[in-house]
Amino acid sequence: PIRNVQLEGVLTNEDIMTLSGQWKELLFTAGVQVQIYSIEENSLIVSLQKGWDGEIVRSFLLERMEVVKVTWDNQDSYPERLKPKKRRKKKTKKLAKTKKPASRKLTDEFPHPGN
Repeated sequence: PIRNVQLEGVLTNEDIMTLSGQWKELLFTAGVQVQIYSIEENSLIVSLQKGWDGEIVRSFLLERMEVVKVTWDNQDSYPERLKPKKRRKKKTKKLAKTKKPASRKLTDEFPHPGN
């Protein structure tokens, strides 16, 4: 089972019931049966009928705007929108200077017999 799903913001019990009902129906249309339980403020437990559907459910939950963290098999996962973006490092001048010169064409050393 997905052990814990943490939600963003302050949600009422009614909001959580509505949200979990929508998610359950959406997953059901995809052929995945789940039970969703509210365990504490902004935290849910999702129970699966078929354990092999866990990755589908985890991916589904991470795409929801309300979800900030999913814990599954004791590993925390975060939505892509909340992960810091990686910046590419620029080449240093030293690396740029040590770059190999462009390779010579084979035809420069061994001209074609017709030339």
